[in-house]
Amino acid sequence: MKKNALLLLFTLSFSIISRAQTVDEVIENYLKAVGGKEKLLSLKTLRTTGFLKMQGMEIPYIQQQKAPNLQRSVALFQEKSIYQNCFDGTTGWHTNPKTLQLEKLTAEESETLKADIQMLDPFVNYAERGYSVTLEGKMLVEGKDCYRVRLLKKPPPMTNATVAELSSFYFFDTKTYLPVLVRNAIKKGTGKGGYMDTYLSKFQTVNDMVFPFEITQKINGKTTLSISVTQVETNLDLTDQEFAFPG
Repeated sequence: MKKNALLLLFTLSFSIISRAQTVDEVIENYLKAVGGKEKLLSLKTLRTTGFLKMQGMEIPYIQQQKAPNLQRSVALFQEKSIYQNCFDGTTGWHTNPKTLQLEKLTAEESETLKADIQMLDPFVNYAERGYSVTLEGKMLVEGKDCYRVRLLKKPPPMTNATVAELSSFYFFDTKTYLPVLVRNAIKKGTGKGGYMDTYLSKFQTVNDMVFPFEITQKINGKTTLSISVTQVETNLDLTDQEFAFPG
């Protein structure tokens, strides 16, 4: 009788531990931590204002987004507007870093950008969107125990994206379920084949949703860019024309 009771206790304890570590439970707790699924679904536009910190400079920066995938990011550098990762719903565009002239992206580049900038959190209804998730254990990140979750997106049309390029790794604090680190493959340029680590911190609540106000990007452990957010505004009246290619 005593042996059976101990066996039952062990089985129940193992079951509780296993359930606590399922990927869907981690995702559910994460979504609750940042405001809840319904609140995230209600987010239609977003404006983020702040400063880019790089090479000892602070550059004013504004990013506007509109569901499902319109985006415009602009930095004011030496009295000139520099646009990056802009998308009008069909075509991507940016400021060419060499010529400083505005130009449209190719069809393949536009499809890749479109897949990367979906405004809706990727974990909301992830299965319905053709994504898959895997819990890959725990890791210590920035001194915090974190769940490591792999998100695999479906390949965009007209691209030859690899599984590595379609995968993102999210590291969620096991206590707060807020993301500490997001790791993405570098898809172009000299760093292609490596990973970009994006560290998120200084979370604040805005209209019942939680956003990081400090964002740091690193490649091979070296900081390449930091973003200090000063203001987040939600559900503003933004027109599609605001995201159109100028001219």
